[in-house]
Amino acid sequence: MRFVLYFLIIIGLQNIVVAQDSIPVQKNYRILFFLLEDCKITQAYIPTINELYSSYANDSIHFHGYFPSPSSNNESVNIFCNKYKLSFDTEMDPNQIKAQDYEIDVLPQVVVINPLNQVIYQGRIDNLFERIGKRRPRASSHELQDCLEKIKNAQPVIPQKTKAVGCALTRFD
Repeated sequence: MRFVLYFLIIIGLQNIVVAQDSIPVQKNYRILFFLLEDCKITQAYIPTINELYSSYANDSIHFHGYFPSPSSNNESVNIFCNKYKLSFDTEMDPNQIKAQDYEIDVLPQVVVINPLNQVIYQGRIDNLFERIGKRRPRASSHELQDCLEKIKNAQPVIPQKTKAVGCALTRFD
């Protein structure tokens, strides 16, 4: 009797392990940029965004862009992506579903999501812009790059949120 009971417990534990192994897990970090093609601040950040993409994009760090403004259209986004040579996938967010998911209200803004689908960074790319109309000669704080560097070196990232500076996102009512 004891043998049968132990056998059933072992079989039960094996099934639990199999069930846990079958749960899908994201295996990559996602870097989501929320952009506005006719925003001068977005345009000013594209060289930095392209440089970060070249330095950090790989099989475990995926970059993606969203255009959530009601004024954006496929033609203007395609022209923007070609003009600024964006190398990562972009898409329209015409109903602002993604923008609402992350409470995006200023463009450009970046959201970094870990493999557990948790936001570990959200906000500005760096501090190049102190406020609208006030641009520093160069950024002295590089929040997104610092976050990507920690990811690349398998160091823990303490979740952080900063205030983005840019163009206000017009909301649908």
